[in-house]
Amino acid sequence: MAVLWGKATGYQGHVTLTDGQSFTETRAGYDDVQEGLLFDGRHSGFTMRLNSFRATYAANGEASDYVSDVSVADRGQAVFTKDIRVNDFLGYDGVAVYQQDYGWAPRIVVRNPAGTTVFDGSINCFDAPQFPGNKSVGKCVLKVPDFGYTIPGFGQSLQIGATMLVYPDAVVIPSVSKGGGIDPARTLFGPGSVLARNPIIELQLWVGDLGLNSGAPQNVNALDTARMQPYFADAHVLPLALGQTLPFQLPGANGQTAQFTVSFPQLHQYSLFMVKRDNGVALVYASFGLVMAGLLIKLYLRPLLERRQKRRGGVAIQLDPRWTAAVSGEPQREESSVAGVDRR
Repeated sequence: MAVLWGKATGYQGHVTLTDGQSFTETRAGYDDVQEGLLFDGRHSGFTMRLNSFRATYAANGEASDYVSDVSVADRGQAVFTKDIRVNDFLGYDGVAVYQQDYGWAPRIVVRNPAGTTVFDGSINCFDAPQFPGNKSVGKCVLKVPDFGYTIPGFGQSLQIGATMLVYPDAVVIPSVSKGGGIDPARTLFGPGSVLARNPIIELQLWVGDLGLNSGAPQNVNALDTARMQPYFADAHVLPLALGQTLPFQLPGANGQTAQFTVSFPQLHQYSLFMVKRDNGVALVYASFGLVMAGLLIKLYLRPLLERRQKRRGGVAIQLDPRWTAAVSGEPQREESSVAGVDRR
């Protein structure tokens, strides 16, 4: 009953933050949130800031510990700072914040042919399907709906999209031509270690219509290419190293070309938090306390009173069996007749 009450009157959601970002505990602050049918709509409203994230790894490359250093403020006043780990959550004002996962978040900057910055932000990358649970590679999607450029002769403004594989410590996979030689233009990369020692992004660029105005909901971590075409005819990928800017050409006016750029200036890590309010927890603890109180009375208080009365030479105190049965949960024994005497 307590569990059902907690689910019905509480909520649970997810939040992703990179270093320096903050989250305000309101409905609009969540990446996704599920509220119970009886939830009154009132969130706590406190702010949590991710100061830093750090991870340590075992010899096999698996994370042995990952920690988010966060600060909590309420109504503009600093409350406390805490490290959140997998088994050490943050609790404040009835809300619990758990460390659930982490990943890579490259900062990408896109400038259109006019030189205007049309995208500048960190993109959260999740586990690549071919490397589940492997933090040495992440998969993410870039979407630039407001690119601000129209190819001459086309009535619709161009939109840009890209799928990206992020390798924090990329290893080189040489491409061998048919003649047996190394083709540096076709060099690919693969996952190395989980440390950010040689960050490389493999970028597959698409142009056209992202389909965001079709009316159908879209997964932010997937690229709908139904109305798009690869920038390169063979859809090959390009490596983009940390600190590098790649130029791309588009058809311009009067037979000229127009150039836009994609840059990779920084590589961050993000933390994924699960946030929940469960109003049934207090009921669970209260029920547990009542059960423990009943057991203590049954196991210690009643024998203690009986022994004390015997030492005084009197008749042992008899507790009402109906009361003890109700507290301990044991069935009440019916009174029986002794030696043929009817106790009525």
